[in-house]
Amino acid sequence: MEDYKNDVVRLQREVFSYLKNESNLSEKSILKFTPILMDEACIYRFYKKAQYSFAEAKEAIIDHLTWMLNENVFNNTFDSFEFNTNAYNYLLNGFIYFCGHDKMGRPIGIINLNHYDGNGDIEGLKKYMIFILELAQKLIRDINVKNPNSIENAFVNNKEETDEWDIQTQFCIILDLNNLKMSTLNYEIFPTLIKIFINHYPYIAETVYILNYRWIHAGLWGMVKQMLSESITKNMIFLKKNEIYDYIDPDQLLVGK
Repeated sequence: MEDYKNDVVRLQREVFSYLKNESNLSEKSILKFTPILMDEACIYRFYKKAQYSFAEAKEAIIDHLTWMLNENVFNNTFDSFEFNTNAYNYLLNGFIYFCGHDKMGRPIGIINLNHYDGNGDIEGLKKYMIFILELAQKLIRDINVKNPNSIENAFVNNKEETDEWDIQTQFCIILDLNNLKMSTLNYEIFPTLIKIFINHYPYIAETVYILNYRWIHAGLWGMVKQMLSESITKNMIFLKKNEIYDYIDPDQLLVGK
């Protein structure tokens, strides 16, 4: 990754310069983007998505920032969820939650599909997923800020950057299919969510540990697989429950062995 470090710094500077000198955004709006531009892992992921084309990455980052404004992402906080809606209930019942790190040091996001209510509206679930992905991005950034080899750590501590650049760029997912009610799934939501992942949070979660997969899930897997790239599907690991400990230490999860 060290080969791309200087390009990431340049992307940070040029996108900020564009926002300040060429866009019609207010100073207040530009300030909102500062945490995103400081997030070197986020910038790197867009660079990787653009196959390391500087111009394409710059355009994609600017498009993403515009999308964030249009989707009102900055105001998508816990308090913004309407009481007793499906999205609000997802926050409370632990449909998706974070705990610990896997053996590669990546934050763990756990998805309990048995908490998913297919009767919810697509926009509500979309809002919820953006909230979760923004949270994942913050967790990754928190790791990197403490990393002495990161760009942001050098900036915050007013010290020279090192030649090394071994930052964290991803979180991993545990997808638990236990007690999943196939009849409750709203299949229309999958294209929307996958589009959000690919266009706005590329490469943020490449490894998915899938637990309790059975033959009744084959149809669902076949449909979802068609929407995903090979680079994603090859990093989906189907495990028996106890096999998860080959990848994650027990003390990093909320349940014991």
